Amino acid sequence: MYIKISNILKNISFKLKQKSLYFEFKYYIAKKKSHIKDISYFERAMGKSYTLVELSHKYNAPIFVGNHVYKNHLNDISRMLYKKDANIRVADDRIRGQSFKIGLIEECVSVEIINSLIKPVCGIIIGYHNNY
Repeated sequence: MYIKISNILKNISFKLKQKSLYFEFKYYIAKKKSHIKDISYFERAMGKSYTLVELSHKYNAPIFVGNHVYKNHLNDISRMLYKKDANIRVADDRIRGQSFKIGLIEECVSVEIINSLIKPVCGIIIGYHNNY
């Protein structure tokens, strides 16, 4: 009985955290302001990647990741939710010269890459930065 209640509360907690992130990012998108949210090592399993996939599909915005492992992980989430791949790009020199209204940033992308490659090609950037 207690385990069942614990599992229900865990699921509710996950959904609340994820929806909180979703509406926080939607606020900044609506205001057309960039926002990079600092996250710590302890902020795990709160729907960060799930939120980026939802926003990518809603706004047709690319998600920038640091490597192909993250790209595959996010595409797995996208296929589970929408039965198709999201617009996911590895943040490297191939994005130079392109233009995006919104760029979504996964936590694995370094500040140097954000500043040198992603900011110049995006109107606004929304996402995460791990500070550990």
